[in-house]
Amino acid sequence: LYTRGGLKVGLSMPSIVNGISPNNMVSQIGYLTKISDLHSVGADVIYKTESNNNRSQIEFGAKYVFDDKILFGLGARQYGEFILSFGYKPSKKWIIVYGYDFISGNLKGRFAGSHEILLKYKLVEHIK
Repeated sequence: LYTRGGLKVGLSMPSIVNGISPNNMVSQIGYLTKISDLHSVGADVIYKTESNNNRSQIEFGAKYVFDDKILFGLGARQYGEFILSFGYKPSKKWIIVYGYDFISGNLKGRFAGSHEILLKYKLVEHIK
């Protein structure tokens, strides 16, 4: 993940960790800006691909951050799913986020929503 100011750009290949060939990729670009000492707002776009299945997905998100500690997010995917998330940042290195995907459209009758929990620890603040 590359960050500079409020800009963040990232690329990941999660299948490499599982020992599978790097057919899946996730790319992300986003921006967060302070609108006052206590309030920040941001937006991001995430693009996911699965080259072995020839599938892709795009996700748009918006977030509000209060006092650099409390996060509220809302997102939408191209197939009609909506994401609601809440997060807490107890320190500069840790963040905990809970998200729920609401299913709509053609998938609504076949799938329930899904819960996600993210626990993130930042190893390095800045590399020069």
